[in-house]
Amino acid sequence: MKNNLEKNRFAIVIWWKSVKTNISRVFFRRLYYDLIREYLDNKKWIDFVFVVKKQTKLDKSDENSIISFKKDIKFLLNKI
Repeated sequence: MKNNLEKNRFAIVIWWKSVKTNISRVFFRRLYYDLIREYLDNKKWIDFVFVVKKQTKLDKSDENSIISFKKDIKFLLNKI
């Protein structure tokens, strides 16, 4: 959504059932922030909030999980 604050804001909600450890949660949160920052360079005054479903299992040691996460975020960003 657009905002009137003259700054971009972004957040991610990762359910505790989606990750096994806090280390994985922090890993995916930082990965999300890196992906979103690249996208926000061209956008002005937008709020982003992504919610990871409980059914989604994120594991930092699983390469397929990381690739899938990046693919999903980029897909959603391209829809905007």
